[in-house]
Amino acid sequence: MDAFKALTLKKSPREAQEALQKLVGQGVRVPEFKRVFWAGDGTYIDFGTMWFELRASGTDAVLRFYIEGKDKEFLETLNKAFVGIADRKIQELKMPKMR
Repeated sequence: MDAFKALTLKKSPREAQEALQKLVGQGVRVPEFKRVFWAGDGTYIDFGTMWFELRASGTDAVLRFYIEGKDKEFLETLNKAFVGIADRKIQELKMPKMR
């Protein structure tokens, strides 16, 4: 989740988009951001024609992803890429640190 929250600290939506593109990799094109911000309890990204939010659940020990737009196929692809980022971060936390 920190990877997504860090996007809100960038100076511009373009910088945030470029940072997210690096996390996603070259397999999926991240659309242009219209705006990105910390919405009190999660990261909100407005792409203009769709939006995405990631936040920690207030009742369960889970992350909640919300994504909405008209191009269902692309949304599924983008959502899988975002879930992949979260999965990689979780694996990093599980791995013991080498000294």
